[in-house]
Amino acid sequence: MQTREDKSPQQNLVEEVILSSSTVQEFNREEERQRSDRRKDSKPTPGFLEKGRPTLCQEGGQSFSQSSHLIQHQQIHTGERHYECPECQKRFQTSSNLRRHERTHREERPFRCPHCRKGFKHNSHLIRHRLIHTGERPYECGQCGMSFSQSSNLICHQRIHTRERPYECEQCRKSFRHRSSLICHQNIHAEERP
Repeated sequence: MQTREDKSPQQNLVEEVILSSSTVQEFNREEERQRSDRRKDSKPTPGFLEKGRPTLCQEGGQSFSQSSHLIQHQQIHTGERHYECPECQKRFQTSSNLRRHERTHREERPFRCPHCRKGFKHNSHLIRHRLIHTGERPYECGQCGMSFSQSSNLICHQRIHTRERPYECEQCRKSFRHRSSLICHQNIHAEERP
């Protein structure tokens, strides 16, 4: 093996550069590893994005992944409604809610059932309708085992077991399980008037 003295000055210089360069690279790799480990161990401050923007609603305590979602949410607390329907002047917090509402003024039914071609103004109504074709009844009563395609029907059904009658006639104080029953009943009072 050649010693440093046996080599030419150029050879020694090349080896020194190579050696120092690899040492620097190792040092840089180690430095990066340590930085990465510190990043993994550090936890973001609750309620703030990495860039320091707040994502926690100070009023309700909900947190959001994007500041735009927080801003939109805060309109619930402020009552701001920037989007107005040109037909009925009803106001909305988001443009998407306004667009959805505007369909109620038109006969537009863009969501079609692939089985029967019935049209719906809202996708959520189509999804609910499609359960008719599949026969799916995902909402089951825990007391009697009866099942329903819509959660609202299960809620009404459960009033049989709880004996709850939340709809009360203001004129005679008779109460009903279903709102539709109250409305039918109120027609009796309407017919009594001269």
